[in-house]
Amino acid sequence: MVPRIIEKIWCKVLVYSAINPLSGLLHVKNGRLVDKMEAVSLAKRLIDEGRQVAESCGLRLNDTDLYDLFFETCRATSENISSMLLDLLSSRKTEIDSLNGEIIRLGQDHDVPVASHLTILELIKLSEKWGAGGQLAD
Repeated sequence: MVPRIIEKIWCKVLVYSAINPLSGLLHVKNGRLVDKMEAVSLAKRLIDEGRQVAESCGLRLNDTDLYDLFFETCRATSENISSMLLDLLSSRKTEIDSLNGEIIRLGQDHDVPVASHLTILELIKLSEKWGAGGQLAD
C-alpha cells in the first residue's frame, strides 16, 4: 500500500495541470517547457495556485518539491507530445475541464484565487473553438 496516495495523485495532477495546457498552447514537446523562463514562470504560478487549492482541501503536499517534480517530469517526458497538444492538433476536445477546471472549481469552493488556472482554461477553450491546428514547433 502506498502511504498518502491522495497527496501523491494531487502532486501529479498539479504538475500535469501546468505541463499539458502550456505544451498545448505553445505547441511544444514537454521538454521544451523548461527551456524558456516565461514557460517555467507560468508553470510555477499554476503549481502554486494548485498547491493552495489542495491545502484548502486539507491535503499536505509539503513533503514534495513540486517544482522539482515539474522539471523531472518535463525531462523524463522531454520527447512526449502531451495529450492536450495532441487533442488540439487533431481538433478534439481536451481534458482541460477535468484537469484545470476541477482545480478552479475546488478553488472557488474554498475561496482560493485561481486566476492563472482560469486564464489557461479560457485560452485552451478558445484554441478548441477556433482550432489550434498547425504543426508542432521545433
